[in-house]
Amino acid sequence: MWNAYEIMALFGKVKPQFFPRPIKSERVGENRWVQHPVTGALTKNELIKQYNFFGGILHTGTFEEFTNPTRREYDFSVIEGFHEKLIRLLDDHVYTLYDGKTMVRVLMHDEKSGGVSWNVLTTMR
Repeated sequence: MWNAYEIMALFGKVKPQFFPRPIKSERVGENRWVQHPVTGALTKNELIKQYNFFGGILHTGTFEEFTNPTRREYDFSVIEGFHEKLIRLLDDHVYTLYDGKTMVRVLMHDEKSGGVSWNVLTTMR
């Protein structure tokens, strides 16, 4: 399957909360953290929209368009905006596992190692 909309729809049927949730982690004790939601991150709908938009730019299109090219101008601020939102989404994010209580937290730039790290979290409710 190659279509982003169809892939997302299938994931949504299998596991409705599959899309990562961006967070900002705050240490509140030696071994306790609180995760705050982050605004302005890439959403599932925006990802599909951008996938379709960029696909239209990256692919040649029809044979007619290829044989009769026209000059195109692109607004690179669209790419910059997508990049910023994608980083906001993935920089520090969680996703919930099937039990609804366990989450996996992914930190794309760990302060200690400089690399990607992950933790398994359990809700304290």
